Amino acid sequence: MDFGLGDLILERLRRRFSPSSREFIALFARREGDPFKVLVAVIISQNTNEKNSFKAYERLSSVVGLSPEEILKAGVEVVRGGYKAGRAAGH
Repeated sequence: MDFGLGDLILERLRRRFSPSSREFIALFARREGDPFKVLVAVIISQNTNEKNSFKAYERLSSVVGLSPEEILKAGVEVVRGGYKAGRAAGH
């Protein structure tokens, strides 16, 4: 099966509409190559806009860390506090 036309269309769409890692927290987190950080970014962005997602992600990173071990060690209340502090800072 030949996908030549489909591949051409897809390539043109990617060039025209390629989002920046500065626009979406999940793409920003993806740059580090850690799937867990992408998962954290996606979860954070579920209930807030991207501007506040960046703030919450950075706050959580500085308060708790973003590895599974750091998040587990910190516990739910600390993680929730770090995340909400980031959200509150952005209103």
